[in-house]
This record gives sequence, C-alpha cells and structure tokens, in this order.
Amino acid sequence: MNDSDRGKFNMAFKHLYALLARDRPAARDFLQVEESYFKLLEEHDIDQVIAAGKTLAKSSERFPTPATWIATIAAARQPVSSGRPVGIRELTEREAREYQAAKLVAGRGDPCCCSACQSAGVGGAGREPRFVPIERGDGEIEQAFDPISKKVIPVCAWAHGQTLRHWYEAVASLPAEIEKRTEARRAIAESCRMTLEQAIERHDVGDEQRRRAQQRLNAIDQQLAAREAEEKSQAIEAERRFARAEAPVTAKPKRARRRPTIGAKTTPAAATLPQPARVQ
Repeated sequence: MNDSDRGKFNMAFKHLYALLARDRPAARDFLQVEESYFKLLEEHDIDQVIAAGKTLAKSSERFPTPATWIATIAAARQPVSSGRPVGIRELTEREAREYQAAKLVAGRGDPCCCSACQSAGVGGAGREPRFVPIERGDGEIEQAFDPISKKVIPVCAWAHGQTLRHWYEAVASLPAEIEKRTEARRAIAESCRMTLEQAIERHDVGDEQRRRAQQRLNAIDQQLAAREAEEKSQAIEAERRFARAEAPVTAKPKRARRRPTIGAKTTPAAATLPQPARVQ
C-alpha cells in the first residue's frame, strides 16, 4: 500500500471497527491506531488487505490484531492443495500452539483470580477458566483450518469473567434441557398411542390396520428410546470433555524390554494411557 490507498484503508478499518466491538481500540485512539495498522500492513497490496478485512468481518467476533490481519492475508495466498478449504481461514501460529496446549489439559486452565472472574464468581477450584468455542455475531461457531492436524476445527479461546460464568451455567442446565425435550416427546408419543389404542378398542379398524397400528406404536417407542439414548450419550460426552477433565495426562516412562524365558508365560502389554479429550 502507499499514501494513495489511505482512503480505501480508512473505509475498511472503519467497517471492521463498527462491526467488531469486542477488544477494539478506544474511540479517542482511533486515528493513532489506524495509522499503526496502516504502517504494519503497508507491505501488502490494498486489495489483499481489504479482502482479508472482509474475511475477518465474517469470521471473527473480536477486533483483529495486526498479526491476525496479516495471517489472514497469508492464508488467502495458500493453495487449496494444502488441505485448507476455500473460504476458511487458517489458525495463526499463536492460535495453533494455544489449541494444542489446551488439548493437553482437556480445555481446563489453572484457577484464575483476575478481577473479571472474581466479579463473576468464577475462576476458583471447580470453576476454572475453560477453552471454549467462539460464537460469531450470528450465533454460529467460528471455524478455522488447523495447520497441525490439517482439519477444520472450532476456533476457541480461554473464557473468563461473565463468559466463563455463562458457560458453566449452560453446562449445568444441559441435563435439564435434555429431560425437558424428552418429556415433550414422551407426551406426544403417549398421545399417539392413546389415539391408536382407542381406535383399536372401538373396532374402528380392521385386522390389517390394527397390525399396522401396533407396528407404528412399536416404531414410536423405538425412535423415542434411540433419541433419548443419543442425547444422553452427547451429554455424557460433553461432560467428559469439559466438566470432568482433570490434570494433563503425561506419558509413562518406557521400561526396558525383557527377553522372555523359553517356556514361560508372557503377560499382555500394559494398557496405553487414554488420550486427552479433544476441545471442540
């Protein structure tokens, strides 16, 4: 970019400033910060800078740092053969390292006593900071390409303060929400059952219709049971990943392999340690 591109850059910068209120600079520092961003992005083409700004506006919830903006420009230059889908940004080096580090502790951080956590009543033992997915302004989870695992993953960040409190409240309310939906389905299924059984008792249906009605009742029961089992499994998995994660798992030191004695019984190898839970 050069001085002739300042007008275009100013429009792109104002657009991001208006859309991404979280972590954006104070209004009194707007001009100074804009000039700093311009200097740091000066080596890139104005069209690339604007395109990266549009990508950030669609995929980010926080106001981007210069490093994030530059990384978005670099990601757009990468060929599709690298495995990154078109239109999906790539995690920055810092984000990728942070994601891998969070996996080792199953998304549970050390107790935090920052002012935000203290005022929200979280951060202590049992309610530590958590590495949670970031929601965009439209309510969807932000996605990005992880250059280490070569997969598209949810973009996560360490939650503190009110965000952390809301996360714990959502986890705590999950079983109740599942039970509420289950009760509603049971009521609908029971209503269908009663209607069909009453029709059978009144002899309003023939033998073939009665057989089909009974099959339908059985299918309703099976579908309901399968849906309940699926939701319970999802709740258990979420609890395992987030609410019950303990300290990071470390590998056992390798033991020297002994040569078995001829004729002696061999014992099975020790079970491998479970892998740390993946952060969604």
